[in-house]
This record gives sequence, structure tokens and C-alpha cells, in this order.
Amino acid sequence: MTSGTKKWIISFAVFGFVIVTALAVMIVILSVRLARVENTGGANEEVWIPVDLRDYSSDFMIREVPIYFSAFTNDGHSVSGLVILQYHLVEQHINTALQEYGTVLNLQSMMNSAALHEVQNIISNMQVMQMFTERYLFVSNVRENLTEAVAPKFHVEFTSVFLENLSFNYEFISMLERIELARREIVLAEIQRDRDLIIAENAIELAIREAERMLILSEAEAGAMAMLQEFWDGISPEMRELLIRLLNEE
Repeated sequence: MTSGTKKWIISFAVFGFVIVTALAVMIVILSVRLARVENTGGANEEVWIPVDLRDYSSDFMIREVPIYFSAFTNDGHSVSGLVILQYHLVEQHINTALQEYGTVLNLQSMMNSAALHEVQNIISNMQVMQMFTERYLFVSNVRENLTEAVAPKFHVEFTSVFLENLSFNYEFISMLERIELARREIVLAEIQRDRDLIIAENAIELAIREAERMLILSEAEAGAMAMLQEFWDGISPEMRELLIRLLNEE
């Protein structure tokens, strides 16, 4: 092998190594992002922070944050449950969110605390019966408050709010049971009242019919007596004696 051939092979190997190295560097650059963060000394410095590309992907995927809450209503009843928030990062603010929170996990953790505080405030301004009968209003208030107070701070947009596993304290449940029992007793009393009213109406109608029947019989009897009297007055005395004698014989 000549010296020229050796030089050509070495040059080709070096060129290949450079190409591979360049590709490796590009892959590393694509898998990290430059973010400005605040260090412990309070000064800002630029550092390379590895960020999962899925956290800030261009499709702005919908994510969920579960908010487990327990709070007291305005009238002193404890309420607990789960609020599920669905959100996505606002496209224009992704760089700002990255600078402030570093990762989606950190953003979600801090957003969870802020959202929980808002949920507890909403419950503290509602009556327990309102929470029980108007859950849609609670969910609407949660979404409105979080959209105004939490979403701008964390550079997100809430797309859906769900309420699950809502539960109340024993005192309130007992009160509901007493209310339901009283309602059933009222319903039963109304049914019995309606039944007694029907029986009374039937009795009155029967009495009226009987009175009408007796009146008809009485009028018929009176008519018959009048006819008999008219017949008796119209016959001769001899005929009357004959009839009386016949009746007595019978």
C-alpha cells in the first residue's frame, strides 16, 4: 500500500468521524433547551437544562391535573372531592413558562397548589345545600376563577373542569335523611287524604242517589193514593159497600 493511499484512507476516516460527531452534537442540541433560571445567589445566569421534548411539544397536548380538596362551606359543613382540570400550554407563552418553571412537572405542582386554594375559597363562599343541589354552579365558578386567577400566572388555558367523588359530612347526610323521611310521610299523608276524600265523595253520592230513589218512591206512592182516592170518590155508595165487603172477606 502506497503512502498516498494511506493518507487518503486516514483523511476519509477523519472526515467520517467529523460527520458522526456533528450529527451527535445536533441530536444533543435538539434534546435540550437553553433556559434562563434564577440561582441561589439571586443573579440570573444562562444554563443548559435538559427538557423532555414531549413537555413542550408543538402539538400542545391536553394534560390533566387532579385537585383533591377538603374544605368547609359557609355554614360550617365539610365537603371533599376531586376536581380534574384539563389544560394546555399557551403557544405564545411557552418560552416564558420554561423560564419560570423549568419543567411541566414543576409547573403542574405549583399550579395544583394555586388551584386548590381557589377551590377552597369558592367552597367557603357557598352554602352546603347549594353545593348539593347546584353542583353545576360550583364547577362553573371553579372554571371562571381558575381562568382569571391561575391560568395567566402559569401560562395555560383550561379546556375542561370535572367534578368527581363529591362527599359531605355525616351531619349533613343525616339532615338529608330526615328531610327525605319527612317528605315521604307528607306524601303518604296526602295519599291517605285523597283516599279518604274519594271514600267520602262516594258515600255522599250514594246517599244522594238513595234520597232521590226514596223521593221517587214517595212521589209514586202519593200519586197512587191520589188516584185511589179519586177512584173511591167517583163510585156509588152501593159499590163502596160491595168493595168493603169483598176486602173484609179476603
